[in-house]
Amino acid sequence: MSADTHARIAAAVRAIADAPPVNPPPPGALRARPARSRSRRAAPAFAAAAVLAIAVVVAVLPAGGTGHRVEMFSDAPATAVLPSEFAGLSPLTAAVSDAPPGTAVALYSQGALGSRRLGTSQILVTGLDGHTYRRLDEAERGGALAPDNEWHAAPSVLSPDGTRVAVGRADDRLAIVDLRSGEATPVGPDTSRSVIPVTWSPDGRRLVFAEEGTSGADIGQLRLLDLATGAVTPLDHTPGPHWTAPFAPDSSSLAVQVASTELVQIVDTGGSEVRRVTLGPRQSLATGPSWSPDGRLLVLIEVDGDRVRIAFADATGTGQAVPRSFGLRGDGLPDLLGWRDAGTMLVGIDDDGGYEIAEVAVDGGAVHVLSRLSHGVLRLARVNALQLATGLVTGVEARDVPGPDRGPWPLWWRIVVGALVLAAGLLAWRVVRGRMAHR
Repeated sequence: MSADTHARIAAAVRAIADAPPVNPPPPGALRARPARSRSRRAAPAFAAAAVLAIAVVVAVLPAGGTGHRVEMFSDAPATAVLPSEFAGLSPLTAAVSDAPPGTAVALYSQGALGSRRLGTSQILVTGLDGHTYRRLDEAERGGALAPDNEWHAAPSVLSPDGTRVAVGRADDRLAIVDLRSGEATPVGPDTSRSVIPVTWSPDGRRLVFAEEGTSGADIGQLRLLDLATGAVTPLDHTPGPHWTAPFAPDSSSLAVQVASTELVQIVDTGGSEVRRVTLGPRQSLATGPSWSPDGRLLVLIEVDGDRVRIAFADATGTGQAVPRSFGLRGDGLPDLLGWRDAGTMLVGIDDDGGYEIAEVAVDGGAVHVLSRLSHGVLRLARVNALQLATGLVTGVEARDVPGPDRGPWPLWWRIVVGALVLAAGLLAWRVVRGRMAHR
């Protein structure tokens, strides 16, 4: 090849190479490329760290409710509220000892399947606002299997002002749970026998309990405990069929039905008999506050075969006339829950798959339903042993309330939620990492 030909070929190659326009990037951009590459590789790591942090926060913090540990509530004057519809059973409800609810308007047991550990059977208190719910864990810890092989919480009685609950114990002393602080305080005699709280005096100073012994003659003896002094007075009478001993409205005396008889003995707080009231056939004292607030009436349950009626007896011993008996719809025996006034009662009725709290006049007038508690599917969340804070019933209002405040999530649920968040985050990290690898 001649030198002239070689020169022409070289010139043509340079012309072809120089033809496309080239705009070189600024020198700073070239230096930034390695940094961007490193940040892309680090992005999944930062995402994983953020997910892990969220999981830790979810698992550790008491999320899931507004409840929190409070040593003492300030119970400013407020109207007690009954929810028009009580919330259903939930295993996420916090314990009284972890998140005290303050003053309670109601106490009840709910559930089935005989297990508190699975959260399928609980004893609950409902706060003064009508939408705060807590498990009474002191009663749950003291529960036991009954002869029917179902688990039952320890017997408990709500105080008239709603601030305390008396909890029975097996082979131990009674416990008083302060719902404002969550603390449980042993009270009464130190005994090896089971003790069962029966009723509070209206002034909250005294508590009747039954002492269960080891012999047939000893079972069910009533004792009166003075909570201020600790003094215990034997009442020397066995309770009636429903283990009830209602106080007079002035807290000075009690009505005690002698077991298996139609005789009620009125006894003073020293255990001495004041007078006797004779009931009719198949009549017994109603459970709950069965002494009317004006001191005139004792409320009775009259059972005649399948027919159940509410009846009345003269509590004064003067022979005054009493209202006629009347029946109520519902399954089983109605529960006397409290008094609006001397002429109006609040009654618990188990009916149509649910439990209703209703106003009933002593003259047997119309029934006005205030609140309802569902028994759930197949009655797996059935409600029983409901009580109201009797001192709050006069002014209690039934309202539609906000969603339930169940307090802080239990630890096991926080761990489960944290694990799910972590698993979701790890999965997202793998997806992001895979996409980055294919770029």
